[in-house]
Amino acid sequence: MKKNCLSLRQEACDVLIVGAGLAGITAAFRSADLGMDVMLCAKTRLCAGSSFYPLMDTLHCQGTLYPADEAVFLSDIREAGHGMNDVYMNEYYVRNINEAIAYLKRLEIPFYKLPEPKLACFASHPHALYYWKNWDAIRDGLYEKTARTPALRLRENRRLCFLAQKDGRAAGAVFYDSKADEFVYVQAAGIILATGGFGALYKHNLNSADIAGDGHCAVLKAGGTLINLEFNQFIPGFIEPVYKVVFREGSLDSCQGLFSDAGENLLAKRLTPEQMETCLQERALHGPFTFSDRSSPFDIVLMEEALRKEHNGVRIRYRDEILSDPRSYVKDYILWLREQLHVDLLKDEIRIAPFFHAANGGILVGHRCESTVNGVFACGECAGGIHGADRLGGNASGSCLVFGLLAAESAAAYARAGRPVSLSESQVMEQFQRAFSQRAPEPGKETGFPGGFTASQSEEAKTFTKQIQALMWENAGILRSQANLENVRLQLSELRRRFHPWPLLASHPSAGEIDAILEAETLLTLAPALLEAMLARKESRGSHYREDYPYTRPEFDKRLCVSQSDGRLRCVWEPAPAKER
Repeated sequence: MKKNCLSLRQEACDVLIVGAGLAGITAAFRSADLGMDVMLCAKTRLCAGSSFYPLMDTLHCQGTLYPADEAVFLSDIREAGHGMNDVYMNEYYVRNINEAIAYLKRLEIPFYKLPEPKLACFASHPHALYYWKNWDAIRDGLYEKTARTPALRLRENRRLCFLAQKDGRAAGAVFYDSKADEFVYVQAAGIILATGGFGALYKHNLNSADIAGDGHCAVLKAGGTLINLEFNQFIPGFIEPVYKVVFREGSLDSCQGLFSDAGENLLAKRLTPEQMETCLQERALHGPFTFSDRSSPFDIVLMEEALRKEHNGVRIRYRDEILSDPRSYVKDYILWLREQLHVDLLKDEIRIAPFFHAANGGILVGHRCESTVNGVFACGECAGGIHGADRLGGNASGSCLVFGLLAAESAAAYARAGRPVSLSESQVMEQFQRAFSQRAPEPGKETGFPGGFTASQSEEAKTFTKQIQALMWENAGILRSQANLENVRLQLSELRRRFHPWPLLASHPSAGEIDAILEAETLLTLAPALLEAMLARKESRGSHYREDYPYTRPEFDKRLCVSQSDGRLRCVWEPAPAKER
C-alpha cells in the first residue's frame, strides 16, 4: 500500500538556502560564518548547476587590476547592459569583486589567474581574469568542508515546490525529497534562493538537468516579481560528436565558416567576404549571441539552418592554424577536448547549434538582494536586475560570489531581527493546494483526490515538458517574432488548461511521477512569463532579437517587470535605477 506522500515532515533552521551551485555554497558558508543555523538544500547534489557544468573546461571570473580599474570595469558593465542593469548593484560588484574572489580560499576552492590579458565577453578593456576547474575535486573538498561545519546541514535530492507565507512574510518552503519519497516543510527565519537559471525551458541548453527555474516559479506563485526575462544568453554548443559541450568563441579566429550538408558555406551565401571576416572577428570576442555588433549574422544563420536540421546541427570547419594558436585559453580548450572528450576539432565532424546558456534576468532584487517577497532573498543566476541586455563574461560567476556573500549578510540580519513565522501542517497544506491548483480551494473542502494516478497521466506530464522545451527553443530562442511568440503562448495556454497538478499529486504517485508533475508545472508557470516579456519588448537590444523589429528603439529604454496574480500575468515597465530604488 502506498503511503500518503502529501503528509509533511517538518524541519527548521535560521537561514534556508535553496540551490547548491556556487552562489548557494557561498551564501551557506557565509551564513554559517555569521553564526546562523543553516540548511542548504540541493535539488540533486552539492556543486550543481551552471557553476559546475560537467561539459565545460573552466569557469572564469573578472576582477579589477588596480583601484583606478574600478571605473573602467564599471564603464564596461554599463555599456554591455544597454540601460537594463542596476547601476548601484554594478558599483557594489566592482567594489567587492576582489574580496569575493578571495573568499574562494575560505571555501577551499583552488583558483588561478590567467597569465595573459584577455578581453572577457563584451568587455572593451582587459581586466584581471581568474579561473577554476576540476569539478569532482572541488565537490569532494566541499563535502569534507561541509562535514566539518556543524552549523551547516546539507540536504540533497530536494526540489523546491513553493514558498509558504503568513502575515505578508515568508515562513518557510516545501520541498519534495526524491530519495526519501516525501514532502518536507522547512520553517526558516530567512530564505535565500540560489536556484540558478531556467535552462530546462529549452530543448537544447548548456545547463545541468536540475536548472529549471524552480526559484522563479516559487516567487511568481508567492506574488513576487521577475525582471529582464527577455534577456537570455544563447551560445553555440556541440550537437556532435559529444552533445552539450560548451563552444569556446576564441576558436572562431580560425573558423572557415558554417556549412550545409551539401557543402555550401552558409555565411558566404549571406555576407560579402569583408562582411564575413568582420562577422567572425567580432563573434570571436564573445560567447553569447548579441544584436549589438556586426556578429549577429553568425547566430542567425546558425539558428535558421539548425531549425531545418535540428537533429544533427550545422557543420563548422576550422583551419589548421588553430593548433598553433598561442593563447592559453584556446590551447587549454583544445587539449581538454582531446584528452577528456576525445574530440579533435580538425579531424572530427563538429556540428553545432544555438543552446540556451544563461539568464540575464530573474527574480527582481533590491540593493540588499531582497526579493519582493518579504523574507526571501536571491543571488546568483536566479537574481534579476543586476545584469542588463548583455552581460560581461565572468560576471555571472563573480555575481555568485559577491551577491552570495551579500545575500547571506542580509538574510542573517533579517533572521536576527524577527522571529520565525509558525504555520500548522494544515495551513501549509492549504497553501500547497492553492499553489498547485488552477482555482483556489474552497474552505473546508477535502484536499485529497479520490482517483488514482495512471501511467498515461505520468507520460502526459513528460510529454508536456518536451512540448514546452521544443516550442521555446524553436520560437523563443534567438529568432523571435510576434506571430511565433503568440502561437507559443496559445499552445501553452491549451497545455495549462489540460494539466491539473494538484489532483495528480494528491493521488499518491511514485517518486518519478511526482518529479514529472513538478517539472511540467514549473515550466508551464515560467514559460508564459518569458513570452510576455519577449512580446512586450518590440525592439532588438543586446541578447533580445526580434525579426519583426530588427532595431533598437529609444522608447524601450526601460526595464520590464512581470508578476502573477490569480493565475494572470502582469507586465509593468520601470526605468533602470541609477542609484537607489
